[in-house]
Amino acid sequence: MRTVLVLSIMARLFILDWIESEVKWDWRPGGVVIRYEPANKSYRGMLYLNDESKILIWFRPKRSVKQTAADLVHELAHMFAETYLGEARRQEWYKLRGLPADTEWSAPETEQEGEHPSNWRTGEEDFAECIMWT
Repeated sequence: MRTVLVLSIMARLFILDWIESEVKWDWRPGGVVIRYEPANKSYRGMLYLNDESKILIWFRPKRSVKQTAADLVHELAHMFAETYLGEARRQEWYKLRGLPADTEWSAPETEQEGEHPSNWRTGEEDFAECIMWT
């Protein structure tokens, strides 16, 4: 039983390293913890920026390594946007994407708690989705 457990842990670590190796730029954020958790039925990833900044990726066994790496890139794009995209840069993004200048950048607080704005109707999600597939 112990051998099976050790092999299972080694396989999981190998897969997680493989996921991160799919990201093709120097992305390792200073001070941000990246954690992988068992599958979550609602989300594939989430960025938390607070005293303990972290990215959670909920690992779904039926998703490929490339798909899970895309989930990680999506969350990294959120982190990049929060760090570097002020109002002027957001307006540039809207213009590049042909979005109205009054597009909301983030979803309303009540929506963020219960559902994910996955239809790209906010600038933030549009940015993260576009970066995820580049």
